[in-house]
Amino acid sequence: PLAMQEEAMDFLHANALNPPGWLVAPEFLPRLEYSTFPDKMVEFQQRSVDELLRTRRLKRFEYMETLEGFEGTFEWYLSELQEGLFRELYEGSPIVGRIRQEIQSYYIDRAIMAVHQKAQYTYAEMKAFDYTGYSKGLLTEQLVKLREDIKNKLKKEKDSDARGHWEHCLARLDSL
Repeated sequence: PLAMQEEAMDFLHANALNPPGWLVAPEFLPRLEYSTFPDKMVEFQQRSVDELLRTRRLKRFEYMETLEGFEGTFEWYLSELQEGLFRELYEGSPIVGRIRQEIQSYYIDRAIMAVHQKAQYTYAEMKAFDYTGYSKGLLTEQLVKLREDIKNKLKKEKDSDARGHWEHCLARLDSL
């Protein structure tokens, strides 16, 4: 079962969150459209991030961890999601494209929003829309790791083309 999760995450990163260039910007598109706005690819990716961080999905991972053989699945999921979204950071790429910057910033904002969400409901049926303390803790752990990884990258690469983007991400992460 975990192998299926890994395969699904690989597919998601390869085809939705890091789609190939020919899909994002096909050669014929400039002849049909005069502008990149509205950018449908960014919209779809942002909606994917929303879905991947949705409270009910995270609660399902919490439940999965109670089953034998699925211990640590939730932390693995969040780590894989974040590492895939920030692959340029972990693979040492000096360039982060415009669309990638947009989706990375969006992920940070949504994860921070989840961590800071106040409990809104007391009825059990409605608590499905509240992030649990456990989810918030794991998300915080991932965001703290991301902040440290960005700081380390900036120390190593003083002249990175994406330095402004990484500094911007750090500023957002400082609101934790």
